Amino acid sequence: MTQIIFPEWRDMQGDSKYPFVDTADLTNGTITFPKSMFIDARLVAIGGGPRQYISEVIVSTTAAVVHISDENGELSTGEVVFGSGQTTIELLDTYGRPAGMLVAADSDQLNVLASWPVDTHAFTLAQTEFTATVVVPTPQIGVRGFLAEGKLFAADVYLLGEQGVFITRDGAYIRIDIIGDPRARQRFCSQLFSYDPPWFIQSINGYSPDDYGEWKIVSGVSLASDTVLRVEAIESGIGLRLVGPVKANAPD
Repeated sequence: MTQIIFPEWRDMQGDSKYPFVDTADLTNGTITFPKSMFIDARLVAIGGGPRQYISEVIVSTTAAVVHISDENGELSTGEVVFGSGQTTIELLDTYGRPAGMLVAADSDQLNVLASWPVDTHAFTLAQTEFTATVVVPTPQIGVRGFLAEGKLFAADVYLLGEQGVFITRDGAYIRIDIIGDPRARQRFCSQLFSYDPPWFIQSINGYSPDDYGEWKIVSGVSLASDTVLRVEAIESGIGLRLVGPVKANAPD
């Protein structure tokens, strides 16, 4: 008589609610997950809490998207393409990072989702909660990446400062100083072979500028209301002019 000593692990899990908790009824009143659909899971979404569940399944004519959430909101999603023969659902978080996996008994079990109505089917924590042994709470600690125009950059990221952007390490922090590049125009125009170096005033009648590179040119003391000399900033530099009527035979 033949005796099976070590039955197949997948077959052993067919009548168990695992990886869901024993109290999960696996139904929202309209749609029901077969107990044999999933036989294992691993949920590792960054920022996920200890209690996670299937919050909704969006079914189309060709695929179904499973959404995993915790008590604070959605954490990850995974897609089942009908007829693809897949036996696992790989989960990705909202930034496309790996967030775990759902393991089905076989591809036929996942294709059961194709028999569900084309719609969004929502579930609650009490209906589809996963057991604690498959959930790995992962707190959001430290820098895990950089967002640039909605795209996440993670793993090995290189920060390069140029054209007036200076990056320095300040202990455990990265300091970024943006001061502008006084030679940006020169760098750009040099590539076009059309850069004309500017000429700057070095002194006026032997007088040098102050520590900030400035001269203070005024028309007289501020108390003199009858002065005719005007000093104004114009587009190309400084304009000096006299105001008032022109007198005949006025001395130079």
